[in-house]
Amino acid sequence: MKKVYTTIVILLFLILAGGVVYLLKHPTVTNPTAVTTNKAANPPASNSNPATTTTSNPGKPGVLVDKKTDPKLGTYLTDNKGVALYVFGGDKSLESTCYDACTKTWIPYTFSGQVDTKGLTDSLNKLLNFIKRTDGTIQIAYGTKPLYYYKADTGPGVVTGQGGQWTLVLLNP
Repeated sequence: MKKVYTTIVILLFLILAGGVVYLLKHPTVTNPTAVTTNKAANPPASNSNPATTTTSNPGKPGVLVDKKTDPKLGTYLTDNKGVALYVFGGDKSLESTCYDACTKTWIPYTFSGQVDTKGLTDSLNKLLNFIKRTDGTIQIAYGTKPLYYYKADTGPGVVTGQGGQWTLVLLNP
């Protein structure tokens, strides 16, 4: 009986150790809570490049994502200022694989500070997750997919990044 008990304890220890190792290798943050503002870092202002614009205007207060309807594309996900958001087919669940040269064209949708997730009450924003990138910034994910801007999309209603492994987030495909 003592041998069975010892085996069970050893197995539980190994499972726990494996979980710790996984968390150390895959740092993710889901739904951090704290402060009271929802500020998107680098959301593009109208007619500007998302790669070079930083704004203190958070767009729609309390909203990190929104939706826009196009007669040809349907309804798609946007940031809080109406700029299209994309996902990358090569990303893993709650983990971005777009770094270095990739981020010159595909700008991660990040935010600075912390977000009060209790204020995210609409159906779109309830599906958000937050992942920690290797550079320490927090990227917004829709479901399990990290979100990105496309460099050539210069403002609300401009959707030019669709293709290959990059997909506009359609809400009614």
